[in-house]
This record gives sequence, C-alpha cells and structure tokens, in this order.
Amino acid sequence: MKKGYKLVCSDIDGTLVNSENRMCPTTAEVVRRVVDQGVIFALISARPPVGMFYLLDDMGIDQYVVAFGGSIILKRGQKPVYEDTLPMEYVERLREESRKFGLNLSVYSGEDLFVEKIDERVRIEQQIARAVPIELPFREIQKRAGNPNKLLYLGEPEAIAAFEQWAAREYDGLLAIYRSKPDYLEVCPPQSTKYGGMMALADHLGIDPSEIMAIGDNYNDVDMLKGAAFGVAMGNAPEDVKKAADFVTLPCMEDGVGYALQKFIL
Repeated sequence: MKKGYKLVCSDIDGTLVNSENRMCPTTAEVVRRVVDQGVIFALISARPPVGMFYLLDDMGIDQYVVAFGGSIILKRGQKPVYEDTLPMEYVERLREESRKFGLNLSVYSGEDLFVEKIDERVRIEQQIARAVPIELPFREIQKRAGNPNKLLYLGEPEAIAAFEQWAAREYDGLLAIYRSKPDYLEVCPPQSTKYGGMMALADHLGIDPSEIMAIGDNYNDVDMLKGAAFGVAMGNAPEDVKKAADFVTLPCMEDGVGYALQKFIL
C-alpha cells in the first residue's frame, strides 16, 4: 500500500552498496523515479560527506546527506543545515587513553580527515570514505580540526572492545560510542545518532514523522528504523535488526532498496 512518504532516509553500507562498495545496477533508476515524484531521498551514514556525495552522483540526484552518523546535515556546496561537534577536551583525554590500547585515531572535521599515522586500516578507510587522510602530529591536528564531528579509532578487535568499555563507562551520556565493525570504534556527539539526524532533517524540511521511511541493515540503524513511520530492514540484516523493522526487503545486491521503494512509494 502506498503511504505518501515524503522523506526516505537510507543507510549506505550493506543497504545501498555491498561490502565491495558496489550498488545494484537497478537501484539508481528506481531512486531517480522516487525523487522525480518529489520525495526527498537522503543518505544517512557514519561516512564523511565526501564519501556520500559520489553515490548521489552515481544515482544522478542532488539530495541531502546526513553524515558522521547524524552530526552534520548538508547538500553539496551548501552550508550545513545542522551540525554538532565534540569538545576538544574530550578528544584529548580519549586520545591519551587510546594510546594505551595501541589504537590509531582518525579525526573527522567537516570534509577533512586527520590522522597521526597512515597504516593499512587507514588506507582501507580512505578507499571507503573517499577522504584523503592528512597526516600530522596531534598538536597540529588540534589546531586544524577545531572541534571535530567524529572520532574513529582503528585497531585489533580485542583492543577496540576494551577501549570501548572504558570510554562508555567514563563518558556515559556525554558521547555516542559504538562499534561499526569489530576493528572500528566511532565516537560522536551524544545527540548524533541516525535517528537524531533523520529527525533533524525532517524538522528542517517541515516533514512530519508520519511521512518518513527509513531503510537500514545493521544495529546502528535500529533507532532509525523504529523511529520512522515505516522501517525497512534489508534481507541481509541480522535477525534482531529485522525484528525492529516493519518490513524486510530483499538483500542489498538483489536491489532490496529498489524493491521497497517500488512496493511502498511508486
């Protein structure tokens, strides 16, 4: 049944593109048809803006991105309509503690990515995020980055898990801390969740929550799926994520996004 949704918020990795960063060929065509009907199709991800804009280009659309897991919302070439940042005092203490666990820190500020050391994990992240890392001593990063939008810690899964426990205990309620991969730990402002970003964009556009569809595949999408009027989980999503959704579509590379859009919007 078509419900008259005015805003669709779609996750990227595992939803719009697969582990090889490839989109199903038919997805772009369906998304363009949805946009042609006047529906806003926004990408929402932990990625930086630059790692999202090229996907809009691939689909031939000019739409909003909700980047860094919800801490910045903008269109290409325009000022952010919403932005949240991390206090540098938190960044400094987290960085000092993370060194005890042998983790490598990446600092995202706007469209810039700053790192203290370029290693193999940073190179992989560079390919995914499409951001060129700027390698600098931490003191220089502080000067250049200001209050950043997101921190990303890379390291061995056991070390990441141990650091996550410490950070969650020390900054409970003060920061949003979550693992997006076993060897990735993301730190964002406390209100910077996908649900928060989705609702901030809807508020900016004057769209009622009853007019929002959300599509995702992983645990950090659950709040968005539950908070939207209609949540769609990918067929490749974990069972707990599927249970949080109103509908389970086909897997990513079987055009699960396109299938859901055709079924409920077109």
